[in-house]
Amino acid sequence: MSAHAPVPAEGAPDRRRPPIAWSAVVLPGLALVGIAVAQTLTHLSGLPVAFWVIAAQAVFFEYRPILATRQQPEGVLLSTAFLFAVLFLWGSGQPCW
Repeated sequence: MSAHAPVPAEGAPDRRRPPIAWSAVVLPGLALVGIAVAQTLTHLSGLPVAFWVIAAQAVFFEYRPILATRQQPEGVLLSTAFLFAVLFLWGSGQPCW
């Protein structure tokens, strides 16, 4: 057993470092996602309590579906109804620009 890492064959890509193209795409994309999350959190803090109650119900009913019949064992998801209620009451949002 050798204590050294195996040497890649001639012409094989170096797997220890991500390629330049990957870094050129993923890192700026990650920065944009971070900016979007920061701006979204500032807008979400001004929403009323009713929004958060409906959002919590949507998450709860997504994870706990209602079993309507025995022929449909996967249940009925009500989160779509709560999503439409949020869109009806508060709209789809305003662009930040």
